[in-house]
Amino acid sequence: MQVKKLGYILFVGVIATICILPVAVMPWQTEKAVGNEQLASFPELRKEDGSFNTGILNEFSDYFADHFGLRHEMITLNDQLTGTVLKTLDSSSVLLGKDDWLFYKSTLADYTGAEPFTARQSYAAAHVLGLMQEYCEENGIGFCFTIAPNKNSLYGGQMPARYTAASVRNAQLLQQQMEQQNVRYVDLFKTLSDHEEQLYYRRDSHWNMRGAQLAAQTLLKELKGSEAEFDSCINGKTSPHTGDLYEMVYPAGNETEQDTAYDFTYQYDEKFHSADDITIHTENSAADESIFVYRDSFGINLHPFLAQSYGNACFSRNMPYLLTAVTEEQPDVLLVELVNAT
Repeated sequence: MQVKKLGYILFVGVIATICILPVAVMPWQTEKAVGNEQLASFPELRKEDGSFNTGILNEFSDYFADHFGLRHEMITLNDQLTGTVLKTLDSSSVLLGKDDWLFYKSTLADYTGAEPFTARQSYAAAHVLGLMQEYCEENGIGFCFTIAPNKNSLYGGQMPARYTAASVRNAQLLQQQMEQQNVRYVDLFKTLSDHEEQLYYRRDSHWNMRGAQLAAQTLLKELKGSEAEFDSCINGKTSPHTGDLYEMVYPAGNETEQDTAYDFTYQYDEKFHSADDITIHTENSAADESIFVYRDSFGINLHPFLAQSYGNACFSRNMPYLLTAVTEEQPDVLLVELVNAT
């Protein structure tokens, strides 16, 4: 009986420790957001008008869910277990593919063709691009549009077998309309899909530096009419990269992917902080012409190659697109780069 009683006590003690520990370490832990999540702030007892905050309990519940101790470690352990045992992830945003490849779940609708553009939607999107092109040409600025392919558009073989790829996707429907409306477009799908080298990260949603290089070379051939050479900029080293999808499901993990490293000669202006800046300006005295690029997160790896190729370049993440901002810069060409999940 004593042994049995001791077993009960130990069991209760372990459960109590597991429950208390996340609360006990909260004062000493600074919680960081995972991926694109917005952490709940500590609730206020009273609202701005001085009245009592009747939703304080719900707000505190949200705050605790985002800030309890060892949260990242528990999320990581949970997804490691479900990934290993069940071959799936307990995540609303990330999909586990074959060979531990990770994909954004938000791209599933496009991959499977569950939400195809209507004829009206594809026409309207192409028409807007056509109007942008017309405005640029009236102001002496060239125009070009390109789509950065979703990872599963190129690496569908790494997707779980339960998902069937659509025969026609939205990018193709849009491309048909752009051709009819004479919108200048560079097709990166064909270029990247014809290449045997791995051009996207396994645990990130974006192209790697080699993929960005090939995309830039394809764009520059259209924009400047000549082949761009970047292999001479490769410094022979590698750069560790932590994937955005990896951080979302394994926030306490430390695995990285090795990426190709480059040495470029262009210069950032004095306002530059990081590749996530809303606006980036670069100069390269060894290059000519100027470019304005409206870009998304794929521009993080793409922009160094374009900056190297133009005397002056401006890269912007502002939305919606302001064409007046483009005319203020007076570039030779406007490039709009957009991921095809958008």
